[in-house]
Amino acid sequence: MFLCKARVFYADRFEQVLAGDGWPLAFWDEGMRTDRMRKGRACLAPEVNRAYTFGKAGNSQTGGQFWKQFLQPIRLNGEAVPWTDRLKDDEIGSVAGLGRETYDRELRAVLKRSSDQSVDQVLRLESGGPNSGSISSGDDSSEKGGVEDWRIVYTSEQDYLAKARRLGLMHEFKEGRPRGSYCGVTTFWRGARRVHLVSTKTMAWAQQNPEQAFCS
Repeated sequence: MFLCKARVFYADRFEQVLAGDGWPLAFWDEGMRTDRMRKGRACLAPEVNRAYTFGKAGNSQTGGQFWKQFLQPIRLNGEAVPWTDRLKDDEIGSVAGLGRETYDRELRAVLKRSSDQSVDQVLRLESGGPNSGSISSGDDSSEKGGVEDWRIVYTSEQDYLAKARRLGLMHEFKEGRPRGSYCGVTTFWRGARRVHLVSTKTMAWAQQNPEQAFCS
């Protein structure tokens, strides 16, 4: 699901057609992923579901790829969320906090403080979200009022795909990037822990390159 201003969408679409790249007759999201269309921009997907797919036929070019495992279980959020109370200008989770400078600064801090773990260590945790119950190992930082961040580093596309399969994540790349990732980072919950599957390049940026403000 993409959310962008109509002005941006139609201007970029017209530019792509003029450049001779054409426009997808179907699966227009494939066109939105190309570097020519992205221009360095990213789409952040909310954890609260606002859309879902209701049929296997027609939801991908491969005849329902990932339908049963990832798409069919999606359910729309059924609880009211007081967004006006949560979106304060002084909070990192606010609309203002989604600007790239603020977002990348927070991402760097999260990755730097995360603890390096293996796939086996993560799999030993109970599945589910942050409120799913107890966990099987380690200290539960949720009792201390915070979130404990773990990271698993991958070295290549094949390494990512192998680890994503074991972790039950969508194991596919689009335009050279893992699906559902931002800047080489795919974030998910395992028990009460927030886990980041992160590339070696992005970890090097987070730990060793303070002069580079933005993740790339």
